[in-house]
Amino acid sequence: MKKKSLQKTIILALSVFVSHSQAADNNPDTEKVMDNLLAMPFEELMALSINTAVTKKEQSVKDSAAAVFVISQEDIRRSGVTNIPEALRMAPGLQVAHIDANKWAISARGFNDRFSTKLLVMIDGRTVYTPIFSGVFWHREDTPLEDVERIEVIRGPGASMWGANAVNGVINIITKNAKTTQGALLTAGGGNQEQGFGSARYGGKLSEDFSYRVYGKGFKRNNNTTLNHQNAQDDWENYQGGFKTDWQLTLKDNLTTQGDLYYSRTGNKEDFAPPFPPFLLPNQDSPANHQGGNLQTRWKHKFSDTSETTLQFYYKRDTANWQFVTPFTPREQTLDVYFQHNFNWLKQHEIVWGLGYRYYHFSVNDSAKLGFSPGHRNLQLFSGFVQDEITLFDNTLKLTLGSRLEHNDFTGFEIQPNARLMWTPDKQQSVWAAVSRAVRTPSEVSQNLKNLSNPYSTNIAGLPTQTLLSGNSDVVSETVLDYEIGYRIQPTEKISFDVTAFYSQYNHLQAFQVLTPRAIFTSIPPHIEIPLLITDKMKGESLGVELTTQWQATDWLKMQASYWFLKTSLHTPKGQTFADGESIEKNSPQQQVHFKASLNLAYGFELDGTLRYVDTAQRYLVPAYTAVDMRLAWSPDLHRNVEFSVVGQNLFDNHHLEFGNSTSTLPRTEIQRSVFGKVKWSF
Repeated sequence: MKKKSLQKTIILALSVFVSHSQAADNNPDTEKVMDNLLAMPFEELMALSINTAVTKKEQSVKDSAAAVFVISQEDIRRSGVTNIPEALRMAPGLQVAHIDANKWAISARGFNDRFSTKLLVMIDGRTVYTPIFSGVFWHREDTPLEDVERIEVIRGPGASMWGANAVNGVINIITKNAKTTQGALLTAGGGNQEQGFGSARYGGKLSEDFSYRVYGKGFKRNNNTTLNHQNAQDDWENYQGGFKTDWQLTLKDNLTTQGDLYYSRTGNKEDFAPPFPPFLLPNQDSPANHQGGNLQTRWKHKFSDTSETTLQFYYKRDTANWQFVTPFTPREQTLDVYFQHNFNWLKQHEIVWGLGYRYYHFSVNDSAKLGFSPGHRNLQLFSGFVQDEITLFDNTLKLTLGSRLEHNDFTGFEIQPNARLMWTPDKQQSVWAAVSRAVRTPSEVSQNLKNLSNPYSTNIAGLPTQTLLSGNSDVVSETVLDYEIGYRIQPTEKISFDVTAFYSQYNHLQAFQVLTPRAIFTSIPPHIEIPLLITDKMKGESLGVELTTQWQATDWLKMQASYWFLKTSLHTPKGQTFADGESIEKNSPQQQVHFKASLNLAYGFELDGTLRYVDTAQRYLVPAYTAVDMRLAWSPDLHRNVEFSVVGQNLFDNHHLEFGNSTSTLPRTEIQRSVFGKVKWSF
């Protein structure tokens, strides 16, 4: 009776529902447990087998010698989010900020920006990091969230396994096997910001060994407002379709093939500088269109329980059209081949090795605002890696040694070693430590940017001024030497703690050096030009602590709390001036706090709430803010084949700023309160 009374009290306090709790299923089958992680004991949850981005092999969460966090399908469903960037807010240690309705700044352990250069992002092992600007175009990376099995987030370097640019973290978005998505699924919804969205998916079988699914989805998101309460013209619409097949060729061979096509339109405002009075046209509508597709196939062959090979191939093509006075149209093509072999040797050694080749072609045209030299280029990347996990002292101590060797067309050979040690004194706790080196290779912008001009601004000596950013073919790879230590403990079946501390030393960081201004009288209008040159003269260090705890309070209430602290210090050479330089250390908030609670109520109701506190981002004058998101869902049947939900985001704040923009011609945009409804039907 006490348990029921406590539950009624909490539900009354939340003003949601008054009733007794649903009885927990004492003997759920495997499928039900995987579909409802809220009821899963922590001991089982921590033992889930995942293909971590740390070791590229099947491994449980608690056995990972890294700061790893897994966002499950159940987490995604109960959060009510509608896209991948919003889902990533659930991962501790990540900085996720809306720039406007169609742009995000996402990073791990600092250096956040629209194109965060030190975070490697993959979808089913296919990298979506672009060598043109570095970073990820988040608006063109989409997939039905109902088809995502999990999102693995690794904080800290993962370069020894995945290669360059996995400097401060790795994100791998893994979609479900086609065999587990049989039947039809329809979703639809809309609200004030999420104006309309919908998806349709159908999965079937051609035989017991061949499963498939096809899908289509689309959405339209509303505009936000700028700081001066004008329409930001940042609306966003996206349409995408694709397929996935899984074919069990033999008992030892499996072939997976998948592909996607997409079209996206994003709204933007830009300040332009025409060569005629008034020489400045502020806040001009400049929409951008993006389209492309990808095709990926992966063959796995199992020699034995301890030996397996993987051969993966993918091709993708992307085209964009940005309106910068005159159109700017980059075209990208990527061909990637990858081979991996996992095997055991002498019982104590689990060895993973692999080879990779990537071909990348891009071409761009010069516009009035942006240009490259050369305007087209073919890049090749050759890579190989090996890693050995050595078991010592009756499985209580494991030593992992590995390294990756790459050759790229920017800087030549790069080596990225890694050493990890994990001690597991008992089943409840583990201690791990790691030392890693990783590099961030230059991009086309950093080496071959011909010009990136900003509109005319304040006068100097009676003349308007204009900045002109140029690349530098002499820049080398950014490097980091990273030290980590972590501790996990599960004192009871109901509660767990995970804490990580790190210290990172960076060298050859890129910054915009200010050169001697010069007067230009040969163009209209005459003006003062301030040249900016991309250099690699900055260095620095960062340190931080990341803490996460989860508590299964009852069989109907689960809570999670996270806190992380980050301190970054950057240093530029004395006697030189930089447009950004040391101010980059203030891109990310020093502290963040997340709290999430999920409740199973009576009669098929669910209630989920998230509270986020984000500290000040001083560089862009973004004040600290607190955001509260809520989701209330109801399903009339036990299997949740039909589900109705209402989601509110930023409920207690009509609008707030989350990030600035390193591109000064884009307006500072506030993120609006959002409320929308959704219906899901599977049959």
